[in-house]
Amino acid sequence: MKKLLEPVFIESADMGKVSALINSMNDEVECQLLYQSDAETLFEGNLKINNPLVVHGTFGYRTCLNGSLLKNGGNIREEGSYSIIKFMPNYVIEGKYKNEQLEFDQVVFCIQDFSEWLRMRRQESKSGEEELTVVSVSRKNDTINKLSVDEFDLEFGLNINIEHSKSDTYFRNKGFVKVKLKEKKSLGEVEEIITKLRYFLMLFIEYKMPYIEEVSVSNYVEINSDEDYFTNQPKELYVRNLNVLSDAQGISLGGCLYTFPDIQEQFLDMLKEWLELYDEIKLPLDKFAYASYTKEIPIDSRFKETVIALESLHKSVEKYKNGKIEETSLTNRLKDIFQQLGMIEDESIRENIAKKCVKTRNFYSHLIDKNEDIFNSYEMVEIIPILKEAFTNYILINIGIEKINSRAYMQIDELIKKMKI
Repeated sequence: MKKLLEPVFIESADMGKVSALINSMNDEVECQLLYQSDAETLFEGNLKINNPLVVHGTFGYRTCLNGSLLKNGGNIREEGSYSIIKFMPNYVIEGKYKNEQLEFDQVVFCIQDFSEWLRMRRQESKSGEEELTVVSVSRKNDTINKLSVDEFDLEFGLNINIEHSKSDTYFRNKGFVKVKLKEKKSLGEVEEIITKLRYFLMLFIEYKMPYIEEVSVSNYVEINSDEDYFTNQPKELYVRNLNVLSDAQGISLGGCLYTFPDIQEQFLDMLKEWLELYDEIKLPLDKFAYASYTKEIPIDSRFKETVIALESLHKSVEKYKNGKIEETSLTNRLKDIFQQLGMIEDESIRENIAKKCVKTRNFYSHLIDKNEDIFNSYEMVEIIPILKEAFTNYILINIGIEKINSRAYMQIDELIKKMKI
């Protein structure tokens, strides 16, 4: 949502006398609701709004839903007793909707600096050297690719975003992803599709979790049996915590392990495999994202969580491919991942690094000093990028990438020197 801070009106027959203040000055949106009746009586002790809450201000109508209510205490005026409640909606959508209308058949979201990842390669005949140039944009929207899978049709590309200041006008290439759903989806299902695609892009953008700048949805709303109304204008959508692990600094070309031209020919096949694999590996994905992108996490916790994510990923992929999980040690699982990726050629070094990873994970999980040889904090700085790259590339080889890219060789060499193997 656009940043705002203003009083609003509530439209609800069940809520009695109520006023509110809606605040979206930050990434979070909250409504502070002021009741003249007791909130616990009003909500029968269950501080939760299950039905859409429509608010109205100078910005027009917004529909808030599926949020939680946090009671902050009352008696804020001397002349009467009031209850003040903070409502944190999971979704805020532009417009006025009823429950039965909250299904959508298209979602478009813009990713900050997505144009960097969509950069195209061409040969410059004058110098004979390869140059990187952004796809030229001559129209309002320039679609780079159109793909189709069972669940949706996908388009992504660039559009021109025009920004004005007092003295200048700026033209900015803005990358978008457009998803045309083959069946209408609820807002929760729309959010899940965005998350699937966002995690997919994360595999290629090594050092960033994609930051979603804007989300909009559109739908076909049936008013009654005699008249249909088509909402062809996209409606702005806010999704709570969508960017909780994202860095708003955007994507840099140097931070991409793979750009779109690197995988363009196989992108569709990989996407199909990803959508098949996703449900099986969602838990290790969430663990990996937490370990990789949570700010100010201690180095030992980041290491431990990354190793746990790798172990879970190996088991999940094994179950997906073979229908069962073979009993084996964590050391063997790490060795197998390193070997499949060709990260550590020497078998004895591969085994020693895997064993030291396990000993370090065990120590920081149980905090029992058995005088084991574990990684110190400086060595963990070297090993974590190796483990992160192993995680993403292990997924990529299992969804059909043709050529593996790597930046971990320098860290591996430094690690071997420090371990004196």
